Amino acid sequence: MPIPSRTPAAALAAALLAALAAAPASAQSPRSPNQPASMEAHIATAEREDAFRGAVNAFVAAAVAGDTARVEAMISPRMRERAGGEAVRRVVGAQVLPFFADFAELGKSVTIAGTTDQFGSAGFVYYLYAVSRRAERRPWVLYVVEEGGRPVVANVLVGRFVEGRHQ
Repeated sequence: MPIPSRTPAAALAAALLAALAAAPASAQSPRSPNQPASMEAHIATAEREDAFRGAVNAFVAAAVAGDTARVEAMISPRMRERAGGEAVRRVVGAQVLPFFADFAELGKSVTIAGTTDQFGSAGFVYYLYAVSRRAERRPWVLYVVEEGGRPVVANVLVGRFVEGRHQ
């Protein structure tokens, strides 16, 4: 089951701007590279996130299918180079694929935040739940960043609950 579409980009941007406008100036922090400065930038960020959400759905499909090669191919080339191909294969085979072996669907709750990886690549982090065939909700986190003009998986944490992010 794909991550459900959110509010249309324009409505999302309007809601974000309203929230920013309602905050006192002293409560607003300096902008990070992931914080757009204008309505157009908010819309562009929401549209960009759509492409990254597609990478999340493709990752889930590959993991559920047990397709080791496809899952490994989605991992950031920079991360694969730093960690080593054998380490990536070990994590995918021992942690990621077993986590999705009993997968029935994605949970209804998804929290999305901007992120930047250790190499400076920007993207989004997704705090999700996988629902098993026994209806157990299991938390997991997927970091998707842009490298070489395409979304890639920078990190995946299965069975990891993040307080304040998993709803």
